Amino acid sequence: MKKRANMTVGVHSTIDELRSARMLIDDLIDKAEQPAALQPKPTKRRPRSLAALGLPKQVHNALRDAGIRSLAKLMQQSVPGLLHVPGLGMRSIHILQAALAEHGLALSEATDEQSRSSGMAR
Repeated sequence: MKKRANMTVGVHSTIDELRSARMLIDDLIDKAEQPAALQPKPTKRRPRSLAALGLPKQVHNALRDAGIRSLAKLMQQSVPGLLHVPGLGMRSIHILQAALAEHGLALSEATDEQSRSSGMAR
């Protein structure tokens, strides 16, 4: 099942939120227009650590500072939960999702409320 980001944009949205939404839409359009043969295929080896994902230093540091130090812990996080992490925005979330998808992995589909109530969002 494909992941869908829950993002609402309105008249009171900031320019950054609008740009993030546009980036997400453009990315989804590009993926939908790509033939299946051209889309990246998951690798067979599962990474053992966050470092193995090859994340940019800023993203890796933001996750580490938020206490997300393992791949398992990252995969328990949802998009809304990660948006509460200082230093992570939609661009960083897209980078995370792409890095995970390359290995056939994904973030949790839990809603923000479910993430908070189970203690996953921090």
